[in-house]
Amino acid sequence: LQYDLAIDCQETELLAPALESWLSQEQQVLDYTELYFDRATVYQGETDASVTMYVPQTAADLPRFITLRERPSGASLDLATHPVVVSETLARALGLQSGDKLKLEDSDGVSVELTIAAVSENYVGSYVYLHPSAYQAAFGEAAKVNTILAKTAPLDAASQDDWLSQLLELPAVTRAEFLTQAKHSFDQLIESIDFLVVVIIVAAGALAVIVLYNLININIAERRQELATLRVLGFHHSEVAGYIFRETAILSVIGALVGLPLGRLLHTFVVRQAESKDLMLGQNIAPLSYLWAALLTLLFSGLVCLVMSRQLKQIKMAESMKAVE
Repeated sequence: LQYDLAIDCQETELLAPALESWLSQEQQVLDYTELYFDRATVYQGETDASVTMYVPQTAADLPRFITLRERPSGASLDLATHPVVVSETLARALGLQSGDKLKLEDSDGVSVELTIAAVSENYVGSYVYLHPSAYQAAFGEAAKVNTILAKTAPLDAASQDDWLSQLLELPAVTRAEFLTQAKHSFDQLIESIDFLVVVIIVAAGALAVIVLYNLININIAERRQELATLRVLGFHHSEVAGYIFRETAILSVIGALVGLPLGRLLHTFVVRQAESKDLMLGQNIAPLSYLWAALLTLLFSGLVCLVMSRQLKQIKMAESMKAVE
């Protein structure tokens, strides 16, 4: 979404002169476009979903305010060549894809059947975008104007409130909202998820440290006399430590190699469970994330080995005398 301000107005074929004059005279309105907006319901079998339907008055203007693109290719979608575009959140919720047919019912209860031309990347909300000709062909009439999307210069909270007050005083305006409010709510959601990720990483690191510490501690305890015998035979402390920690290093590397693909599957499962009809979370994992995961695993292993090396130094050569051999 590239616009800053959404203005709902009385449904009309032409924009109200007072509103059009305000948009033209206000120097901080950089650009705006007119479209038709409606709360609709999409049915697919026994499943339904509430959606927001947008029909731009001029399809060529829409990309300046709303970016439609495929995922993961990033290819742009043009309503001129893809007259019916649905958001990916809606497609995943109802199991839809390009070429499928869907039943759409508008707020007046009029139902039409549409063929999906493309699926657009989207993470919050469910949307259906129609070319004006596609809307007219489906509903038998041209879409009227009832919404304005505008780009504005950067404004502080006080200026935004002043703008909203001016807009709501116009008879043609029924509602006005800056996108920053919705962005703030979404940013809070992302911050909550980021905090949860940090907690999971810390918990996983603590679990790795505890497990490795116990395994190495048991390993040393069971081989204490054997390790003392190696010291008597002239092995240096570093050689004795390598005898124990080499196994830990090999197991850590194997664990990282096996854990990365399993972690990818677990990530997909957790994200799918956290998603809803109107929320899709990113599932792409950057290659650097795999590298950091492996490095953190080896780091935790190294720290445990460093701590346990002190315990190896405390092994006395005299303990070798307790061995049966």
